[in-house]
Amino acid sequence: MLRGIYTAASGLNVQQVGVDVAANNIANLDTPGFKRDQMSAGSFPAVLLMRLESGREAVPIGQTCYGVQASAVTTDFSQGALENTGNSRDVALSGDGFLVAATPDGERYFRSGTLFVDGEGYLVTSNGDQVMGEDGPIKVGTGTFKIFTDGTVVAGEEAAGKLRVVAFPDSGVLIKEGRNYFRADAQPGAAEATAVQQGFLEVANVDLAREMVRLVEGVRAYQFCQRALRTHDELLGKAVNQVGRVG
Repeated sequence: MLRGIYTAASGLNVQQVGVDVAANNIANLDTPGFKRDQMSAGSFPAVLLMRLESGREAVPIGQTCYGVQASAVTTDFSQGALENTGNSRDVALSGDGFLVAATPDGERYFRSGTLFVDGEGYLVTSNGDQVMGEDGPIKVGTGTFKIFTDGTVVAGEEAAGKLRVVAFPDSGVLIKEGRNYFRADAQPGAAEATAVQQGFLEVANVDLAREMVRLVEGVRAYQFCQRALRTHDELLGKAVNQVGRVG
């Protein structure tokens, strides 16, 4: 019975993680450049069962495990659709890669968003962090600017710099940090065959119908695990309070 309680409880934990992941994906459906998360589950490590008898040597009788666990939550970095906004301050990437922002906590990486100009004339993100070029922050002044597909930024009639576009050989080093930023402990390299698109935003790569199905399935599975846990608890209560009772 205790084994059944552990198994049902592990199912509750896994379904809670799955529901949280699906709900977060849905909540960020309209976040430019957002990348959906997905959960993978696996069993707990197997344990060896032994038969113990008084005066005899323990005999192995097989293996079992005590349920499942959320083994990992990974990010799907597949390309989202590009939406033409007509806003010259919007920027997105076509292909692998990330733009770079200089934050108080170090470099952070993002895929798409609306750029602004701070009081000193530098390009900044919606969070107020400077957008980095290959030679440092990019100053465009107070006028209009144009961004070419290779990342070159032209303010007025003069080149103001070139956006730094980077890529990671292993996307697993990227960690979501909020505010649509990623951080990484590894150093990135230059992105190849990646085009910068001005006037576009990258739509989140979230399939609403699929995430809604996963959300409903997760809630239903959570309810089933609750019932199983409640049943095992009632059986354990009867075993403790009624079995063996002398009338």
